[in-house]
Amino acid sequence: IFTAVEKGIDEGDVDVFSNYFGNRVYVNLPSGESGYFSANQAYYILKNYIGVRKPLGFSFTTLGEADQIPYATGRAAFRFKGNREFTQVYVALAKSDGKWVIDKINLY
Repeated sequence: IFTAVEKGIDEGDVDVFSNYFGNRVYVNLPSGESGYFSANQAYYILKNYIGVRKPLGFSFTTLGEADQIPYATGRAAFRFKGNREFTQVYVALAKSDGKWVIDKINLY
């Protein structure tokens, strides 16, 4: 799952990882969107945020586990309105119906 998220953010394509969203996903973005959203809402919120930015590179630098919850963090670079923008990315998984799904995505 983390590989798909990494690839999707690096390519600016939410479709690469959106099929891993849980029923409800916590999304927190610097543009102000914050809270639990349905998988469909989370898809469009992230697509709108990432879609207006040109990805300049992203990779996870930390993969870990806290209280049996896998997570990954890294730093993404985007071009937005002519400026270079750096964003920390945090993704956490949760078990749902016996499989791992994306539970949280924070960009800050």
